[in-house]
Amino acid sequence: MKKMTMLALTLCLVAGVAVGCALVDAAYNPTPTPDAGENPAPTPPKEEEETGFAATLVLYFADAQAEKVVAEVRDVTVASTLAETIVEELIKGPQSETLLGTIPAGTKLLGLTIEEGIAYVDVSVEMKTNHWGGSASEIMTIQSLVASLTELEDITAVQLLLEGQTEEAIFGHSCTLDPFEPDANVICR
Repeated sequence: MKKMTMLALTLCLVAGVAVGCALVDAAYNPTPTPDAGENPAPTPPKEEEETGFAATLVLYFADAQAEKVVAEVRDVTVASTLAETIVEELIKGPQSETLLGTIPAGTKLLGLTIEEGIAYVDVSVEMKTNHWGGSASEIMTIQSLVASLTELEDITAVQLLLEGQTEEAIFGHSCTLDPFEPDANVICR
């Protein structure tokens, strides 16, 4: 009986070590890059505070008809958090001449926090005062942010803040009091 107990404990110990090694291996070995033609997933940071690493981002900008937001893949060096870098790159606008910018000129990112899957994106007043207007362009701005940020696993929705405050309709038409989720009718993934 004592030998059976020792054998069972030894097997449990070996199994625990094997599972632990598999978890460590999975954590430190990145998944293979996607096939050509697929949008690569954003490169996750090792730690939230880590900066200065290279990442591949999938950013969404308006198509030429301003009917859909379309993916543009961009390699960047992360200077702050990955989510903040995404917004900063959206502010810079698209690199492709066939896509349209979605964030008004002069807009600054004032802060970004993530709580319970919601990214709270705090932007300067230029987001409102410099926005070109129209309900279609509002949707492009909102879904550009939402589609780009929800590429990150820990974000499922985006709440816009203007100078630290929620507003009923930052752009004039769309209610901006509640978080926005991805709209599959607008996002070309």
